[in-house]
Amino acid sequence: MKTVTVAQAEANFSALLRVVEAGEEVKLVRRKKAVARIVPMNGAAKPGGWAGHFAKLDEIFGGKPAPGKPGSRVIIEGRR
Repeated sequence: MKTVTVAQAEANFSALLRVVEAGEEVKLVRRKKAVARIVPMNGAAKPGGWAGHFAKLDEIFGGKPAPGKPGSRVIIEGRR
């Protein structure tokens, strides 16, 4: 996560938006205290996002389903 001061964000807002559009989160600080976080909208490409997690799971389980009950079954049983 990139960190910028409020003054830097005001002076370079267009460049800051390009960074966020590329999928990076930005933390805004004022007087060394975090005041805001700018995050990409849903659907924006985030490097190593869900695709990276699924690749790791495939590596661990060899492309086979993870052992145990499916999440949908756990939720259904929890509602009873």
